[in-house]
Amino acid sequence: DEGPTIREQMKQPPFPPFESVIRSPHLRGMCLAVTSTKEPYERLWCVYELAVALDIMEQKKKEGDARGDDFVVVEFSRKAHDDYMKRMQEWASEKADAANLDVHAWSETQSLSAEQLYYLNKVKCQDAKCEKPEDEARIRKNVEEGWGWERLN
Repeated sequence: DEGPTIREQMKQPPFPPFESVIRSPHLRGMCLAVTSTKEPYERLWCVYELAVALDIMEQKKKEGDARGDDFVVVEFSRKAHDDYMKRMQEWASEKADAANLDVHAWSETQSLSAEQLYYLNKVKCQDAKCEKPEDEARIRKNVEEGWGWERLN
């Protein structure tokens, strides 16, 4: 079963159409595809859909559903991977230099990985944008009344 048609999605309250698809019991998982052409965390729809998917993944884990562990996966194009790694390494080097340590020694002093710290410090989902102002207003309202920006970041 491929899940709901677009026509069916448009009739499914209380969720917006894309959220209806993500919440479909037929969906096996979601993939966030990261390319070098556009940062997904700058696109409010991507942020919102990822938040919904992570919420479902958490719910599936609590229910003991086998899909819970890998409901959301992130895949990088080769160039996006290389670009991200370079930015993370440069960021970690700056942090290490500021602490008068080499990167390895600095990493040892941290409770999270350099990758996790990079995202926590650099990704600000609340700065993401939407083309349509009405979509942006609705998504922002949903996030602020629900998960909150801190959780998304």
